[in-house]
Formats: sequence, C-alpha cells, structure tokens
Amino acid sequence: AFGRLLSLRADAQWSTDECEFQSQNTGITLMDGRGDSAFVEHRFRKDALQSLYTNLAVRFSDRISVYGDYERNLFDGERIKLGLGMVYRAKCWSIDLQFADEAGDRKYGFRVNLLGLGGAGNQF
Repeated sequence: AFGRLLSLRADAQWSTDECEFQSQNTGITLMDGRGDSAFVEHRFRKDALQSLYTNLAVRFSDRISVYGDYERNLFDGERIKLGLGMVYRAKCWSIDLQFADEAGDRKYGFRVNLLGLGGAGNQF
C-alpha cells in the first residue's frame, strides 16, 4: 500500500565528452486515496538552470479539483513559473480552466473534454 502513496522519479544526462552531468532531475510524489497529490522536483541543467519545481492537486469533491504549480530559480531566487487551474467533472464531460505566468508571459486556457471522445479548447 505504501507504494501507491509515494513515488520517486529521477533522470540524468551524462556527457561522455565532458565527463560530467549535463542535466539531473530528482522528484518525489505523495498521493492519497482521495485523489490529492503533491510533487516536488529539483531540476538542474548545466550552465542554464537549477530550480525547485512543485505541483499540488487537491480534490474537493468528485466533481471539483484545483491544482497549481510553482518553479523558482535557486541561483537568483526569481520565480520561473506560477500556474493555477480548476477542473469541473460531470458524468460524461469536464471543463478545465487554467492560468500560467512564465517570465511575465501570462496565458489562460480553457478546455472541454468529452468522455471517450477527446477534448477541444486551448491548453498550454
């Protein structure tokens, strides 16, 4: 049962020419049986980025859940990304509303999904 509540994820890219890692990502996800989850990941790309990324999803009911993600650059303390969203689920369809702010570029998303048929709308 513990394995269904916790998952670990890691990947890396090694340069044989430079004999060092070019990128490394290590993350952990905690989940519960209700559908809530929390994810934290340390991201590293050589000469480009070292950041901490978090994602949280909370299911308020069978129909409504909210989610958000946040990423911060560990070198300069600047925010890289902030995202928020809400999903409303009906019996055979759902609506997903999203907002994201990445380096001052604000995006809004709206998507309608029909169970078994797919979805339509803009999503980023």
